[in-house]
Amino acid sequence: MVLSHDGTHVLLTLHPRVGRWVQLGGHCEEGDAGLAAAALREATEESGIGDLTIDPRPLHLDVHPITCSLGSPTRHFDVRFLLRAPANATPVRSSESVDLAWWPVDAPPPDVAPALGSARVGPPGMTGARASRCQGRQPSAAMRSASGCDRSILVPVDDQLTCP
Repeated sequence: MVLSHDGTHVLLTLHPRVGRWVQLGGHCEEGDAGLAAAALREATEESGIGDLTIDPRPLHLDVHPITCSLGSPTRHFDVRFLLRAPANATPVRSSESVDLAWWPVDAPPPDVAPALGSARVGPPGMTGARASRCQGRQPSAAMRSASGCDRSILVPVDDQLTCP
């Protein structure tokens, strides 16, 4: 989740295959030091914004079924991190996106609302909600239903996730 410097807007991409506004993202690549490094690389590539800062602790984990390009159903893991753009950042659309736009955090598209809600975004200088505040809490049925996932959890601060 890439937030504006003041935390009032979230940067979303109109995904060419999905046809919906979603958070920036991608996959681990050889050479990525971990999931946070992969998230920072992908967000920088897809936003065209340099000097993004990332909270290296996972913000949210969403596990849902997906059918891969070979037609085989698999589980897809979205590990979300909170990133901040520098002041006056102007996104530049990459070839991986139909469009890029800043959306108000209090009025995102419905598909993004559950994940953004988990961020409990704070003012500049804060890195958003700390997963430690959320340990032991399970998301509401509405959140699970809205995200269309099998399971949605908040990840404890001490969990260390690495690329497979």
